[in-house]
Amino acid sequence: MALAIFDLDETLISGDSDHAWGEFLISKGLVDEVSHRQKNDAFYGQYKRGELDVHAYLRFACQALTEHAFDHLCALRTEFVRDFIQPLLLTQASALIEHHRSRSPNYVTFNNITRHKHIFILYRDQALNMFHI
Repeated sequence: MALAIFDLDETLISGDSDHAWGEFLISKGLVDEVSHRQKNDAFYGQYKRGELDVHAYLRFACQALTEHAFDHLCALRTEFVRDFIQPLLLTQASALIEHHRSRSPNYVTFNNITRHKHIFILYRDQALNMFHI
């Protein structure tokens, strides 16, 4: 069985999903706009320079997740993917996925788990799970 594995950020989408998630939280009014954007931008800058303090980032990024029920988080994830990730999908990414889909129905898309400590699994276009590693 063939399996194709894709990274999301700057590979399938033209941006960083971590930073986009912070902007999504701001747009939903779930975090303070000024302080969250300032911290989100600062962490993103650290990441791009290769200086990210992963533990500090995770404390920041996961705080909002602790304040909502799992069902609500699942609904937010669906909205985030639709409104923030799908518009960033690169044209060539769709062609690449279609190429692998035509060769084998087995593929996985994931985000950088070293930064998140969470992985979102998409298998055959369906969200299977989000789990902590």
